[in-house]
Amino acid sequence: MSLCFCHACEARATSAGIDVKRARDIAIDTLTMEPAHRSSPTETVALGEYATVARAAAASLVRELADIAHAAGSRIAVATPVDGTAPGVPIEEVIDHVDVVMLAGLPRDRAALRHVVEVMRASVAPPALEYFLHPPFNSHAAGAIPSGIDDDLEDPAWRSQLAEALALGADRLSIYNYGLLTAETFARLAAIAASS
Repeated sequence: MSLCFCHACEARATSAGIDVKRARDIAIDTLTMEPAHRSSPTETVALGEYATVARAAAASLVRELADIAHAAGSRIAVATPVDGTAPGVPIEEVIDHVDVVMLAGLPRDRAALRHVVEVMRASVAPPALEYFLHPPFNSHAAGAIPSGIDDDLEDPAWRSQLAEALALGADRLSIYNYGLLTAETFARLAAIAASS
């Protein structure tokens, strides 16, 4: 649920006037209830208020790290939005502090993706947009366990995501190779990206 009840987060929530004990109790109840249990509207609001702590803490951490990195002559990147259930870094709160926004795969939440791109385009000095490319896999018969890179690179879903990332304005690519990517396949990946 992206909730953290460490001392620092609890102190931040308390200073914001959030009832930490209530939020913690609701979180514990939610985790221990029968699957059919549905949170009441007041429970949902209380957890939502507490969730703002995680968002603020993430943004604060990125800004502080960016200051340190820039003072040392380094650059900083953030991955947001992310695929799955994590909210990612609130881009509007860090856009002026980061050098690269990395799309770590294209998330299912296209509204979140569009929001990030809109915030970047509205920025006076937008950071670079980098697409973290996952080459397509060969899979076992079960279809879930990768057994190697699909060296033909003909997977339509993979090519579609690459084209979408480039259309969004990605001007850099990171390629994760899982230790399986040959030099020949890497060169073909680069050629496909350059011609897309």
